[in-house]
Amino acid sequence: MADQPTPNIEWRWVPVAYLGDQARAGAIDWLDAERRLDDAAAAVDANTEKAQAARIAQVPRLVYEDPDGEVRSLTGGGPHEVRQLEELAAEMP
Repeated sequence: MADQPTPNIEWRWVPVAYLGDQARAGAIDWLDAERRLDDAAAAVDANTEKAQAARIAQVPRLVYEDPDGEVRSLTGGGPHEVRQLEELAAEMP
């Protein structure tokens, strides 16, 4: 996403462990390397619990607030989803 032209969108990557132990380990390693958290494992576990509580069943998931203030989401992170978000971003003040 970093190389896409989305100036009105603030991107936040929230690592979760939906794909088993290997995904969890990768998310923990990333947080350790990039964010230097005291307890990256606890952060990944908390993110995963929150995502499950929000009934997010698939990742990647893009969650955003539309111009009317309604929270919406798209499953996937491919070019189609980025185009949809670019269109929304262009409409935002």
